[in-house]
Amino acid sequence: SDLIFAASAAYITFPLVFQIGSIATNLRDELLISWIHVAVFRNIFSDPLHLFEANIFYPYGSVLSYSDLHLSSALISGIPFFISGEPISTLNTTLIFSLFLLGFAAFVQVYSVSKNFLAGILAGLLIQYSPVTLDKNVHVQILAIAWVLFAVFFYNKWLEKRKFIYFLLTLFFFQVQVWNSFLP
Repeated sequence: SDLIFAASAAYITFPLVFQIGSIATNLRDELLISWIHVAVFRNIFSDPLHLFEANIFYPYGSVLSYSDLHLSSALISGIPFFISGEPISTLNTTLIFSLFLLGFAAFVQVYSVSKNFLAGILAGLLIQYSPVTLDKNVHVQILAIAWVLFAVFFYNKWLEKRKFIYFLLTLFFFQVQVWNSFLP
């Protein structure tokens, strides 16, 4: 199933997967989000106690708190940025990975409820190709909502089995979503 959703995400975003550091889908929020990703990625490894600091709005501090932090997206997309040195690669990686993760999370959710592999695949593909999803390629902070689906999945597991680990995983994935973007 992973391969299906990865191939689908690459198809939807073609040719981004081959030009990850050289093109952008639009020039609206993309540059701001790329800048945030790079600032967060650098701060995590250079000065994690000042995670919200960035090189804008001098003399004010903690300026990354004015927007979404994109923490999980910055961590995931930081590797292509580190390799290529191109800030736009962070946005493109986030876009492709968010589409993949969204399809996979929908698959996991539907398969866990229905125990039908094909229904899970269909649900994942439907959410990936949904016009509502495809319209969010400009706002990757909204597209990166799979963490909520994982939180719901583990919450349902907790309701079913009453194991505390499932409740902790629910809280963890919900917190990952909040650290990434609270908008969704």
